[in-house]
Amino acid sequence: MIEIRRAKIEDSILLHSWWNDPELMKSVGYDEGLGIEIDSVVESIKSKNIYLIWLNNTPIGELNHKDISSGVMQFGIKIIPDFQSKGYGYMILIQFFKYLRILGAKKFVLDVLKNNEKAIKLYKRLGFEQTEERVNGWVDPSGVARDYLIMEKENGT
Repeated sequence: MIEIRRAKIEDSILLHSWWNDPELMKSVGYDEGLGIEIDSVVESIKSKNIYLIWLNNTPIGELNHKDISSGVMQFGIKIIPDFQSKGYGYMILIQFFKYLRILGAKKFVLDVLKNNEKAIKLYKRLGFEQTEERVNGWVDPSGVARDYLIMEKENGT
């Protein structure tokens, strides 16, 4: 059973380990992890919309969202490597989108590294369309310029 719940302060140790894990964070452009301190994780939990994903009482990833304009929500998802490519991302995002619609989302927006083929395939399966490509649009912490895509999905599709 998949459960999505808002992150709590007591989750800071788990999120700290994930956010500093190069294997988990490389798919979002942080090849060495975030290098973030525990205090910053606690502050993020307090000030941002961060959720943990649980599968049968085992934490398998995280979600986040933010309003970027009226009715438009940007989101992110990370699933730990042992649980990737098993269909969980699809089920999790269907459930998460239902929740975001309750919060007033009319459109979903994301950015994804152009080389993250597994994620792009998932987003297309969910009905997202690429609306923009930004060549060398983001410079990662090691100074490497990376290409990324902007993808969007209307609420009803």
